[in-house]
Amino acid sequence: MPCCSLGVGDREAYGARMGATAARSATMRQSITAKRPYRLYLRGATIMQEQRHDAVLASDEEARQLAMLMLDEQADYPCAEIWDGARLVCTLRRGE
Repeated sequence: MPCCSLGVGDREAYGARMGATAARSATMRQSITAKRPYRLYLRGATIMQEQRHDAVLASDEEARQLAMLMLDEQADYPCAEIWDGARLVCTLRRGE
């Protein structure tokens, strides 16, 4: 009998271990590649009136939703800009 042959029970156990390893690996890849740093600016009427917030989020849409929530909570700031590095994702205005 070859040294690498597996019995029925051994194959099932091996398959279960490999499935668990593959699931962990996929989760790790997703968490590593899916999150990106965003910078959110809440802007007021003047350049002096602004707040900057850094967040690590999964998507542009998630960053947009966070900025909308922040605008709702911060009455002094009528608009927000969302940046992904040097890329302007979008500009939001209260009430839009």
